[in-house]
Amino acid sequence: MFDSSYCAVSPTQNKMVARLDHQNKGQMNITMAPANRTGVRNLLKALKRGQSIDILPDQVPAIGKGVCAPFFGK
Repeated sequence: MFDSSYCAVSPTQNKMVARLDHQNKGQMNITMAPANRTGVRNLLKALKRGQSIDILPDQVPAIGKGVCAPFFGK
């Protein structure tokens, strides 16, 4: 159906949502990478293997930890 991809995620505290999320991503052949340095390394390795990655806009870094970067020149 789909090629495999990697997705950066932050864990949820809601166990039911976490279970559903895990089941759905597994069915779609999505590997979840933690939204931290280790996860970023996993995403870079996936790109080097020619896999796609998913970066979702709902990831909010801690204050002082993020970097604002232009997106398509804006």
